[in-house]
Amino acid sequence: MAFEVLGDVIAKVSGVSFEQYMQEHILDALGMETSTYTMPDADQELLATPHIMGMGSSFGAKVSRIYPYNRAHGPSSTLLTNAAESCSYAVAYLNGGKWESKAIVQTSSIQELWQSEAPADDFGYYRHIGLGWFMGQYKGLEAKAHGGSDTGFRSNLVVLPEPGIAVTLMFNTDYLGLHQVNNAILDVLLGERVEVIPRSLTMHAAGVLAAEGIESALSAYKSGSEHRSKPGYVPYESDFSFLSIAGSLLRHGEPGSAASIVDLALALDPDDEELRLMKDQLADSSARS
Repeated sequence: MAFEVLGDVIAKVSGVSFEQYMQEHILDALGMETSTYTMPDADQELLATPHIMGMGSSFGAKVSRIYPYNRAHGPSSTLLTNAAESCSYAVAYLNGGKWESKAIVQTSSIQELWQSEAPADDFGYYRHIGLGWFMGQYKGLEAKAHGGSDTGFRSNLVVLPEPGIAVTLMFNTDYLGLHQVNNAILDVLLGERVEVIPRSLTMHAAGVLAAEGIESALSAYKSGSEHRSKPGYVPYESDFSFLSIAGSLLRHGEPGSAASIVDLALALDPDDEELRLMKDQLADSSARS
């Protein structure tokens, strides 16, 4: 809501629409030639197809029937861009607001945007929030970040001002963890050796469940849990929960698949009250239908 209010302020003060102002003063100024806030103006052949979580004979992505565009949410949600042009945006921040020889934003404005205003999440470069930017540390370095997600899409931009590094990442799926990929790229740029990009053990188990059944899924999860770091799985506290996976499948119209995930989770933890509640809800819903 706050970004929408800010967009309306920009429109009222400038006398032009929010989209036009951003196009002329930011996107065009940075040479972001195919980027736009207005979907009808975008090259339709360049638009990526959004994907959501699905589980039939296999667990993974399925095409979303919804493309998440609503002009009313332009200031918070509708920037259509690509990784290459997003890098131009990042470079301007690394250069103190300049792109090539042009000043796009004043250095003092960037400093104000990057000033911590409140605590945020307990996660790396998302520990505090400023004006539209999150901030924290990455391996001892000051880090600034901004991420986004909508139906079928996820994105993340991380800037490390001291070494002059930025990584922008975009997925046309909304359920995969992009931070692990983002961090692996940062590590490579920082000169570190990356042996493996950690993945979700719960999603791996869901894939085994869809392909081979619950006994194989239980075996895969237990084996992965016993040696979580060696096969390259994310830490338990950073992983997706089975409850969240089941919830996503339910929202996407797959109650049977959600029930299968809940059964798997309860086989691992029979005393989990939230899982039992969801199982009861799914059973009631099935009985009514």
